Formats: sequence, C-alpha cells, structure tokens
Amino acid sequence: MSVKPYDENTALLNNGFHRPHLQSDTSSLVTLTRERKISDSRRTFCLMVLFDLLLTTVLWLFECGTQSNESRPFLRILHNQVTQYSMYSSMFDVLVLSAVRFFFLQLTYAILRIEHWWPVATSTTISNMLTFGKIFVIFNRTYLNIPMTVVCLVFAFCITWVEVWFLDSKVLPEEQAEAERLLHQQTRDHVTPAYVNEYQRAGFHPQFQPFPPAASSRYFSPAASIEPSESGSQEGFELTRDEEELVSQGKYAFERILMLYNDPTLWSLEQKKGDDEVYSYEDPEYGKTFKLRSLVEGFEPAYIFENVLMKGEEFPVWNKTILSVKKLKTIGRNSSVTSEISAPAAMGMIASRQFVTIRSFRRPTDGGPLDMYVSAGMSTHKIDDEIEQSSYVRGFNGPTGFILSSSRDVPLSCNFVWILNTDLKGNLSRGLVNRNLVSTMFSFVSSMRKHLAQLEL
Repeated sequence: MSVKPYDENTALLNNGFHRPHLQSDTSSLVTLTRERKISDSRRTFCLMVLFDLLLTTVLWLFECGTQSNESRPFLRILHNQVTQYSMYSSMFDVLVLSAVRFFFLQLTYAILRIEHWWPVATSTTISNMLTFGKIFVIFNRTYLNIPMTVVCLVFAFCITWVEVWFLDSKVLPEEQAEAERLLHQQTRDHVTPAYVNEYQRAGFHPQFQPFPPAASSRYFSPAASIEPSESGSQEGFELTRDEEELVSQGKYAFERILMLYNDPTLWSLEQKKGDDEVYSYEDPEYGKTFKLRSLVEGFEPAYIFENVLMKGEEFPVWNKTILSVKKLKTIGRNSSVTSEISAPAAMGMIASRQFVTIRSFRRPTDGGPLDMYVSAGMSTHKIDDEIEQSSYVRGFNGPTGFILSSSRDVPLSCNFVWILNTDLKGNLSRGLVNRNLVSTMFSFVSSMRKHLAQLEL
C-alpha cells in the first residue's frame, strides 16, 4: 500500500470507529437531506409559531367574552368583531395578523425550508409596526376592554421577538453546525475499498477508518495495523484475533482521549458548579463532547483509580445514575469489555440505555502517561453475538474516559477529568439530553466524593 503523509492531531480528530453525531441522528441536516425531515430545532420553531396563533385566538376570545352580557351575547360580539370590523372596537386584526404570520413562517421554514433569517425578520418588523399603530389607535378612542387589550398586544409584540431569538440563536446555528459536519464527512480522505472491507470482515464498524500507531515520523503504512499486534505478548497474554481487534479499539479511544485532554483550546465552558467545571467541544466526528474538570481533595490519583474506577461493577451502589455494570470479558491485563445500563433520567423522559464498552486502562507503571492514570473506552459491536438480548435501547459511547493526575497546588489531591461523548439514540431533544449529561457529570463527581469518604470510615 502506498505511503501517505500523516499528521497525528488530524488523524486523532478525524478518524474513528463510528460517527454517531451526538443526539443528532434524527435532527441533523444529514437526515434532512436524506430523509426529507426537518431538524428538531426547526420543528420546535414551527410549533412555536403555531402556539403564537392558538394563544392569540384564545386571547381574542377572552377579549370578546369580557364584553358580553345579557343584551350582547358572546356569539353576537364575535360576529360583530368580524363582520363589522373597526380598529376602535375590534381586536380581530391582531388575530388576522397572527394568522398571516403563521402561514408565512410555515411556508418559508417548514415547506420551503429557507435557511436564512430574513422571513422571520420581515414578519417581526411588519407585526411590530402594526402593533404600535394599534396602540395609538385604541388609546385615542376605544370601546374595548383595556386590560385584555393590553395583554393581547403585549403578547403579540413579545412572541415575535421570541421567534426571532429562537431561530437566530438555536435553529440556524445548529443546522449550520450539522452542515459543516456533513461537508467534513464528504470531503475527507477515504481508504481503498479492499482495505475497508478487510476491517469490516474483522468486525469493525463499516465507517471505521484505520488509526495509525503513534510515531515520530510524518509517514506511516496503515496496512499492518489490522494484523495481530505485539500488545498481547508484551502484556504476557496470548490474545486471539478478535481480542486484538478489541484492544485496538481501546487503544484508539485511549489516544484520542489524550489528544482531547492535551488541547485546551478545543473546549469552551458550559457550566460551573462550585469548584467543578464542565466544558464542551463540538467534535466533527462524534458530535458534542463534554469534559468535567474537578479537584478531589484528600485522595491521591492511584487510590481513586484502584478503589473507584477499577471497580466499575460497584458503581450502582453509590452512583444513582447507573442501574448496573457487568464485566463481560477481560482481555489481557489492561483491557476489558463491560455492559452498563443507565438509570432513567429527566423525570423519566429519557429511558434507560445499554452500553457495551471496550475499556483500556493505563497506569504510569503500565507504560501510560507519566504521573497519570487513564481509563478510556468506547462502544463496540464486536461481541454482540455473545451478549444476551436486552429490551433496553442500545446507546453508543464515542471516545470516553477518565484521566487522573496529582494536583500541584493542593497536596494529597487529585485532578479528576472525565471526557464524555455519548449518543443515547432515539428521537430525543438535543437540549434535554445535553442538560442531562451535564447534570450527570456533576452528580457523578459529587457521589464519588461521598463514596470516597465512606471508604475512609
């Protein structure tokens, strides 16, 4: 196979076993273009416009109801406001304006799927101008119920700006990000079909691109990476071909996690809770990735690594976000395959998920990074035929892991970093899932501190 130039950072960011696009399988532009469906955020915007029309209708009916009495029945007032329309005595024009806005925005954003802000800006400008005109008219001479009229006009003014804000800050940026990820997929280099087929026969995901071993040279020959490596003999274990392929997945997750960890420019602060901070990064391959950074005082990295992370089957005892953890296979000294089932979240709106993960562990004494303890992994489908059928939805973990190091500022303390990338699958709101993941990370480190305190008793 021909030798091609290789940039290590580019390979770490662009290669992978699977590209799930975190929580975006049903809401991305990829789905939009392939299945002609609109994104979740655009659908929410269209529902917001419908809400605008429905609530305006309800407020108009209340306005008519407050004017009714025995001599002027409710239905007669409705009839008169429509057939005997007057700017001074009817709010029917506000309802008509809302209906026009509804049909215009649904046409442009739901049917034509325009990817620009000009339609909502036009509707908001016209609506606000007419609303201001209505205010001057009704307070100059009116026969309407003033309190209800004020409520109708305030709502008509505010809802248009909410629509502008949501489209400009949510819909268009999210869809633009999806478009960039799609472009990235379409333009990236592809390996030869024969090479891809070799990996597929080995049990890797069809979209996997082989990741080359780290080397100081800028050139590599990736053909050898699928063959059984020497990792088994180095660890003192004879591994089968299938086990070697699982170890390769674990090593890929390990190296990618370290690359993300060592590049602070990728991350932006998402949320802070006390001394714990969660950052996020829009990975072009795997979607939104989160990083928790915490300081765990009173415990050294080695203690936390051995008594917490290496005892994953005990997680459900102290971590309420996990229902069960089961070790399915141990591979050599530093790799294992586990099955995890998450607890329902977001008040039951997010059901439990099952994850099957290949994990790679590295201590400084195992040849890992100096003074760092690393537990990294990602989902695998390699041993699906060995797993019992489950009723749980199968989620996907991209490169995910924990990195522990000694704190230089606080003695006998640990800098605890958790990098999380997960796709829960299903038609879930991306915002809901992201908020839940952030909350889960804060909950995990808080529960871990309590568990460590209990271990000391």
